[in-house]
Amino acid sequence: MWSALTRRFLASTSFRLSATYAALLLLSFLVAATGAWFTTRSIAMREAGEVLSVAAADFIDETRGAGTPTLIAAINERMARHDDLLWRLSGADGGALAGEEALPAHTKGVVFADLPVADHGALSTPLADGLSFTVASNIERTEAIRTAVLASLFITGLAASLVALAVGVWITRRTLARMDGLADAARAFGAGDLAARAPLRDTASPDDLDELAAMFNAMLAQVDTLIANVQRVSADVAHDLRTPLTHLRQRLDLARADATPEQREASIDAAQASIDEVLRVFDAMLRLSAIEAAPARARFGPVDLARTLESVCDAYRPDIEASGRQLLATPGPPALVHGDAQLIAQAVSNLLENALRHTSPGAAIRARIVNDGDVVNLIIADNGPGIPASARQTMLQPFTRLDQSRSRPGSGLGLSIAAAVARRHGGEIALEDNAPGLRARLAFPRASA
Repeated sequence: MWSALTRRFLASTSFRLSATYAALLLLSFLVAATGAWFTTRSIAMREAGEVLSVAAADFIDETRGAGTPTLIAAINERMARHDDLLWRLSGADGGALAGEEALPAHTKGVVFADLPVADHGALSTPLADGLSFTVASNIERTEAIRTAVLASLFITGLAASLVALAVGVWITRRTLARMDGLADAARAFGAGDLAARAPLRDTASPDDLDELAAMFNAMLAQVDTLIANVQRVSADVAHDLRTPLTHLRQRLDLARADATPEQREASIDAAQASIDEVLRVFDAMLRLSAIEAAPARARFGPVDLARTLESVCDAYRPDIEASGRQLLATPGPPALVHGDAQLIAQAVSNLLENALRHTSPGAAIRARIVNDGDVVNLIIADNGPGIPASARQTMLQPFTRLDQSRSRPGSGLGLSIAAAVARRHGGEIALEDNAPGLRARLAFPRASA
């Protein structure tokens, strides 16, 4: 168990990022230390070179034209001073004639000399007859400072890396604990607890995990709603289809028992009417599914709402007037939106059919366009019984009817199809009080010219 937790901990993204940052931090300090090492050595050797050049020039001036014995005496005299400078006189063969034998001979420029006593920077200068002298300056103090600086950089880098790794471990443990909350909610939801949600912190400044948990909970709530809708729709579909199918069976039984051809024909006609009612329900379900599943803006283009409203009203006017109702359409000037003309016409048709079905003869149905800034409103209003305010939002859901007994014909999908069309176009539908009656308002974003 412990091994599995350890593997999960080490495999977590937050720990890997923390370890990577700690390694990069340590590497940065090592690079800085390496750069400081070479830079400080270069500076130390340059400063030593300046001192040695001055000392060499003084020696040359003092011994100009002197012989070898004088040069040997001058070197020995300088060695006897016991200052920070070491001297050596070299013969033509490179052998030491006087001074510190460990110093290099016949060098070019300032070189580093690792002597037993201390580190030195050495400079050789040629003389007559193949002789040369070397003067060296003690740079041990500078080397000690360099070593201390490099050690400080290394220790600081190591400490910073360990702190970064420790902070990363702490953050990883907190992250894993919060991720466990998401995983527990997912497992509980998958096991059938549709009320399971991920825990949310009560904070004024949410981080990315808080936002993820909030979106995760919103997704679970949406799935819960969809499941509830599926269950409700399944029950409603069963209820809606049970009645016409029961009537169909009864009428077929009557047709079998009818004695005369006329009676059998009447029973068969009634059975066909029941079949047509079932097919209408299925057609409405397919239309709603097609609208909700279609790719967004698949067949979109400029649509004149005024012209669409006028065309649909002209198609429905004969049936509405034949039923004893009145249709008053005032489309108004062109009103352009970006959308699918067929879907919008379907939504308008559904609203007109809804008004026709739920009003009494003598009722007036009004259709008009109202411009409101960047929004174009298509309004279908009637002076019928209307819908109670508490039920208007519910009526936009599939298979919802005020007539719970389903005694009136219809699929209960007309308003939900209109709502789906509005959503597909980035708009909305609102059912409002027409005092008396119902006012259905489809709001679409206005298209730019």
